Amino acid sequence: MGDGLVGGAGSAGYNSGSGAVNNSQKTLTVIIKFDNRGKVRDFAYHTSRF
Repeated sequence: MGDGLVGGAGSAGYNSGSGAVNNSQKTLTVIIKFDNRGKVRDFAYHTSRF
C-alpha cells in the first residue's frame, strides 16, 4: 500500500486582561506505514510548538 501523512496547525489567542496578543502555533505530524495487506505495520508522531 504505502505511507500516510496527516498534519494540523494551531491557534492564536487574545488576553483581554492585559491587552496583549498571544500568538502560538502547534503542529502534529503523524506518519502511518501500511503493509502489503493494508494493515498498519508502524506509526510515529511528532509535535512542535512555536
